[in-house]
Amino acid sequence: MPVVQVQLFADLQKYSPVPGKSTFSYTGEEGVTIAQLLAQLNIPVVQEILVVVNGAAASADRVLLDGDRLAIFRPLDGG
Repeated sequence: MPVVQVQLFADLQKYSPVPGKSTFSYTGEEGVTIAQLLAQLNIPVVQEILVVVNGAAASADRVLLDGDRLAIFRPLDGG
């Protein structure tokens, strides 16, 4: 089972399974994807978010590997 570190930013912190903590460990089944993790955290799929794994942008179908470090946040709007 992969164990990954997850960090939620800004208003996405409310989806943390550890109240008051934006960073937590997640243990998933072998083959679990980013999309499945987001669903387990109850992050609505209609929300636009960016997931970075080990410093690189990742797609929702990426399989999580033991030791991965995820950062999940909303893309910044600028003007």
